[in-house]
Amino acid sequence: MGITCSPIAAAVVAFVTISNANGYMVSIPQVLMVTIPACLIGLMCAALASFKRGKDLDVDPEFQKRKADPEQYAYMYGSSATTLDKVITKEAKASVFVFLGSLLVIVGFAFCQMLHTADGKTIAEVIAIPKMNICIQIIMLVAAACNIMFCKASPKKAVAGAVWQSGMVAVVAIYGIAWMADTYFGNYMDEMKAMLTGLVTNYPWSIAFVFFLVSVLINSQGAVVVAFLPLAYQLGIAGPVLLGVLPSVYGYFFIPNYPSDIATVNFDRSGTTVIGKYLLNHSFMMPGLISVIVSTIVGYLITTVLFPGYFGSFVQ
Repeated sequence: MGITCSPIAAAVVAFVTISNANGYMVSIPQVLMVTIPACLIGLMCAALASFKRGKDLDVDPEFQKRKADPEQYAYMYGSSATTLDKVITKEAKASVFVFLGSLLVIVGFAFCQMLHTADGKTIAEVIAIPKMNICIQIIMLVAAACNIMFCKASPKKAVAGAVWQSGMVAVVAIYGIAWMADTYFGNYMDEMKAMLTGLVTNYPWSIAFVFFLVSVLINSQGAVVVAFLPLAYQLGIAGPVLLGVLPSVYGYFFIPNYPSDIATVNFDRSGTTVIGKYLLNHSFMMPGLISVIVSTIVGYLITTVLFPGYFGSFVQ
């Protein structure tokens, strides 16, 4: 859910870039003004729904049965980790500030894309700031270089860590799925456009279902935006509507094959986070659906009902 709330996420940058190219002049800060409150409300609703979900462990017969097994008990309670006895070096602290500083610079450049001078040009145009996708790549590469040169970050340790290895497996897996999906959708785009035209003309918000279903298939919010946002504009859907339903591009929790889902199941030593016998009856389904549905509805209300003329404008 946080991807559509991040100023450096590919999905947000792609949304702004494609929207601007199609005449909907919206900026990254304006997108975040919709997605952050919408997704926060969605997450809170999912948390409330999960608060009394299931039985407490002390009265859960399945957990108590596992706990009675000495091997399972040793697995669940046999090890612990703490940072109380760890000394955080000044270089490690400095690296955090380097990262946070790079985020602030990105947000500052995003505001430059939004603010206009007296002659109608954006500040970014006046001082020749590149497009945001280029800015983000340059700034984050500079931040990584600063961490290596000044904060004693070790690239060798980074690539040997579990986070990097899991991430690269995910990159390869998602790239293959996205490539396959892009080939399929690219070949049948005309047919899909003809099929969707009548529906989205009468009910523009229904494009949210398309975004969600495609995300289930290709496991990438950024890929969904790149593949289907241009089609949505071609179908005549207004930019504020598309901005409002942007949280719906997160659907890859639906089929629990994403590395973070599988990792979460492995992290939970209590055994209460599960995939489920029938695959789709997994622990992520209920909170995932609630958070996406509520976030999409709230985002849609923000852009089309509460503030219809504020979040960007059409220039054509």
